[in-house]
Amino acid sequence: AECDVPIALYSYSFASADRHYETFLGQKAVLDYIREVSDKYRVTEHIRYGANVEGLSFDEDSCIWNVRVSGGGKYRARFVISAVGQLHHPKIPDFPGANQFQGEAFHTARFGSRNIDHFVGKRVAVIGNGASGIQIIPPLQKVCKELHVYQRTPSYIFPKVRLSRAEEKIIADFPIVRRAAREFLRMFAEGALYAAIKGEAWAQFALKKICDTNRSKVKDPEKRDKLH
Repeated sequence: AECDVPIALYSYSFASADRHYETFLGQKAVLDYIREVSDKYRVTEHIRYGANVEGLSFDEDSCIWNVRVSGGGKYRARFVISAVGQLHHPKIPDFPGANQFQGEAFHTARFGSRNIDHFVGKRVAVIGNGASGIQIIPPLQKVCKELHVYQRTPSYIFPKVRLSRAEEKIIADFPIVRRAAREFLRMFAEGALYAAIKGEAWAQFALKKICDTNRSKVKDPEKRDKLH
């Protein structure tokens, strides 16, 4: 799968992914970047894997948090930051007849060690068109014998603008250009996109025009209407 966010926005401002030339990184490159930054800033040595937090209590006298984790471990801390996310526990709908399906079925959160070669020449159905769908559908359609996408509500889909290899290398090699590119994308994301989410008419109109232009590239009129 390939990240649907440009690397300029999917990296830390203080640790740019300057050795990665691609505008959109694949899963392995993103994971490598996270590990590199974690090691460089010595975060890795403080991570406790497989330690589920089972209890928190705050001692008002000492202003200290008491943290209890699985396996009997206990920690005391001045600060507790909840950053557990919510997408690592997939919610799978109870589709009628799903238990009769004889093929392989899994949630994208349980993609595991599979790679794109696993799907070569196969008939594949993707249910949903959220962030995971946007990331996995493009590479799948290149290798599958058949690919079917089932959606409830069409998504707004931006054109995936790709720079040339030379342009990407210039951005990667020159810090001032890299910072300028990142700032431009940040202003667009926090300006137009956030304004559209808040419901501001000008931003919604602009984004709709961009998406409509992208949709117009679909030659099949029936398929184009389904994306509206």
